[in-house]
Parts: sequence; C-alpha cells; structure tokens
Amino acid sequence: GAGGLAMSLYANHRQKAQPQTTPVAKSDLARFAVGPLAALETPSELKPAPEYVFRDRNGTAVRFSAFKGKVVVVFFGYTQCPDFCPTTLTEWLDVKKRLGAKGDLIQPVFITLDPERDTPSILKAYMAAFDPSFLALVPTLDELPELAKRYKVYYKKVITDTPGNYTMDHSAGT
Repeated sequence: GAGGLAMSLYANHRQKAQPQTTPVAKSDLARFAVGPLAALETPSELKPAPEYVFRDRNGTAVRFSAFKGKVVVVFFGYTQCPDFCPTTLTEWLDVKKRLGAKGDLIQPVFITLDPERDTPSILKAYMAAFDPSFLALVPTLDELPELAKRYKVYYKKVITDTPGNYTMDHSAGT
C-alpha cells in the first residue's frame, strides 16, 4: 500500500485569546523534512484544517480545533499496510524527536482507510508501537468518502485470492 498525507495548521480566530505557544518555524521543520514537508516554500503553504469531529482510538470525540497552534500532519492509511504506512509513521516519529521540545508542536493524525478492520483497540495497539501522542482516527464508512475527497486521497478495497481477505489500495502521494 501507499499513503496520502496532508498538512494543516489549525487557526481559529473567533475563539477568545488563548495562551500562545511558540509556532514551529519552517526553518525548524525544513531541517528534518521528509516527503511534502521538504517542498514547502513558505509557512503560508500550510492550510487551515477543515473542522471535523472523529472518534479516536479510545472512542472519544476529537475536533481538529483542539490542535490550535500546532502543525497537524494528516496521514491516511491502514494498519495492515505492509510498507508505506509504518515507514511514514516512523519518519514522523523521527521528525518529532529531532525537533526536540518543538516536536510537541506537531500533531500526527493517522486516519484509517479501513474502519471495518481497524477497530479502536487495533489502532490503539498500532499507534503505541510508534508514539502514544500520535492520534488515530476512525471515520465511519459513510464519512470516509467525503473525507478522502476533501483531502484528495484515493482508496479502494481490493479483494484478494484468499477467501474473506482483502487489501487496501490507496494514494501514493506523501
């Protein structure tokens, strides 16, 4: 499989003043850039995250607005992906570590493309293998097509020769 990645900076100017956090400068991110992060020319290329409400791996409702002031790295994949998904999550763990304290200003969000198999308990165990701060979200089968369209992510369930088994074909963009 392969994965799709989008980055967003959530900004909500209608809320009351909140304590300010130190923003992640492009120069900080560029030092450890991977994939599309390396191609950013200016911080203005970070787009506001559309507001969504999801269930996380614990079943808790999560809104992107909860990450105001952070760079939200949105990654689409599935836990049974043999290559790209775990590799990308490992790269984001490395980026966070190499940024030191500023790494806390990056919020990786893994959105499953396989909500039929990626149950909250499976996602909880999967994300624990990378970093407990990485968020795993589970859209419903009804929510997934609109979400994938908004983030320009291709995905398709592919039935294999093994009865009852399938894989997920998905975007290769990073």
